[in-house]
Amino acid sequence: MATKQPRLEIHIDVLEKSGQQAHPLASLTPTALIQAILDEFRGEINYLGDVPDAYELHRADSGTVLVPGAPLGQQIENGAGLRLVEREMTLPPSTQRPAQRIYLREQNRGKVYKLNWLPALIGRPHKSMDDNDLLAVNLESYVRGGHVSRRHAQIRAEDGRFVLEVLADNPVHVVRDFASVPVGDQPYPLQHADIITLERSGIDLQLIILEA
Repeated sequence: MATKQPRLEIHIDVLEKSGQQAHPLASLTPTALIQAILDEFRGEINYLGDVPDAYELHRADSGTVLVPGAPLGQQIENGAGLRLVEREMTLPPSTQRPAQRIYLREQNRGKVYKLNWLPALIGRPHKSMDDNDLLAVNLESYVRGGHVSRRHAQIRAEDGRFVLEVLADNPVHVVRDFASVPVGDQPYPLQHADIITLERSGIDLQLIILEA
């Protein structure tokens, strides 16, 4: 008869959803628990991503970061509280961290891209480019990703707001309140919930802006 594996009874603050009850196996690693959290809550939190490495689990009492590959049972006790925290990424040279949390959510797959730095490039990587580290939204894996220019557009900060710049001769529109506006040669001021449409690829990216 198989021995029943021990479970922990814990509470997790999943970003703004606090006090979520969980009963993970004590042998589960934080990385595996993060993946389970993302799978469960991505439908409820529209800016939650799908890559566990973009997140950490912290002890709620001390702020200690759990070791990703070590079993939970070796790091926390029954009844512990944890917090899911976005990992702070290293900034590429010549970039700055946004003053607010800013994300782009692709409307078909629901994939979320956090813009950890500005300017943030939207496009596809290529070995001939020397600024691939600035690529915050890589769209090459999409069915029509080949219709996205390597350096299609970028989002940057200007006078305390976010603006969109088109970098290629490849049509871009911004949809706001059901009205579609083509973006020309001038930077276009962005607002929360704007949808950036990359016309030839049919890829739509919704802008999500949250307080830091």
